[in-house]
Amino acid sequence: MTYSILELEHIFLILCRVGAFLMVMPGFGSSRTPARVRLFLAIVLSVAMSGLVPIPADRPSIQLQPTIAATYIAAELMTGAAIGMVGRLLFGALHFAANSAAAMIGLTASIKPAVEDDESTDAFAEMYMVTAVTLFFITNLHVEVILALVRTYDAIPMGSGEMYREGVSIALDTLRQGFKSALQVVAPFVVYSITVNFIFAVINKLIPSFPAFFISIPFVIFGGLMLSLYAVPDGVEKYMSDIVRIIGREFGE
Repeated sequence: MTYSILELEHIFLILCRVGAFLMVMPGFGSSRTPARVRLFLAIVLSVAMSGLVPIPADRPSIQLQPTIAATYIAAELMTGAAIGMVGRLLFGALHFAANSAAAMIGLTASIKPAVEDDESTDAFAEMYMVTAVTLFFITNLHVEVILALVRTYDAIPMGSGEMYREGVSIALDTLRQGFKSALQVVAPFVVYSITVNFIFAVINKLIPSFPAFFISIPFVIFGGLMLSLYAVPDGVEKYMSDIVRIIGREFGE
């Protein structure tokens, strides 16, 4: 199969958006994913998407036109990074909520490094993130995200500056929806923490000599672990569905 210069330029511009997206999107952009794998995946997706994304009739050739080429390349790189950052913000909201849940049940022992970055994190929160990333791939939600990336060409045409004007509002709306969904995921731990601490506070008030702090810790941790057996799988699965829904709504579904 042979490609014309215009088709090769089209594939290259798609590669700019797809490559930037894969660098930032959680799962694909993890430091544990080899760079060669990301590069190969970006090239394969770009060639496949070239048949789904038509060449704009009004797009000039970027051959021997460095100013136009730089404009289109910068626009596609920023657009792809912004789309991937939406997923990064959503995973960040889940990570924040998981850290809060860990503190509520007394599991704040740190491990290093984390799955998605090189910073230390709570072991309980990392369990959330490992479960989330695993479900993201085994339930084929990554395919839905890639399809949403294809649909972004309808909302954000190639070389368009729309993302620059709407990026801040999209990021704020994503954070609002992400933290709302993340709060729903960890809501059982919030209710559990308030209830169990209230019970031990009443006991300590009725029996001042009762060492509530030292006795409550094992009960709080054990109850939190039992709760996590039911709350973590269902909560993370729901959150993954919310990620696809939010990305699809923000970028052209």
